[in-house]
Amino acid sequence: MRHMLVISTALLSGFLATPALAAAPASLPISPSVLAAETAPSVEQVAQRQISAREARAIALARVPGGEVVDIRRTRDTYRVRIIARDGRVVDIVVDANTGRIR
Repeated sequence: MRHMLVISTALLSGFLATPALAAAPASLPISPSVLAAETAPSVEQVAQRQISAREARAIALARVPGGEVVDIRRTRDTYRVRIIARDGRVVDIVVDANTGRIR
């Protein structure tokens, strides 16, 4: 009897240690591989992700520290970020919207 209690306790604690499984109703059989497939992004989702205007702004400001962004424009696959540098120069930085690289 004690042996069964130890096994049951070990199984129950392992089951409840997994947060996704602990939240699932006991009546639904859910395997960990199914849960992982539902929460992990697909290859297509990762490939389709593009950077935001806020990210493009940060990338451009890293190239011209201390500058002030005065305009951001998106055309197809690029952002054009116009910055006024500390010394008064106007600098246009072109950031690839797919990769975040400066062109």
